[in-house]
Amino acid sequence: MWETNEHFSKAEKAVFALVDQIVEDANVVSDELWERLRRHWDNGQLLEINPVITTFLMIGRVGDTLGVSDPILFSRPVV
Repeated sequence: MWETNEHFSKAEKAVFALVDQIVEDANVVSDELWERLRRHWDNGQLLEINPVITTFLMIGRVGDTLGVSDPILFSRPVV
């Protein structure tokens, strides 16, 4: 969905691609994706975004593991 959404910049879409790759397998982020990210973000920004991404993924997984749910919050997709 984000790939074709005109409301996101190329820079944001590159970060979303990184998020997807980290979810799938953080150990195989391609050189092509790093090059795409470096077109929009400097090394300091890339260094900062990685812990942000992985921290939020960890929070979600901890919640999933503990069975945390909120029927109102999770009743429909966030648009």
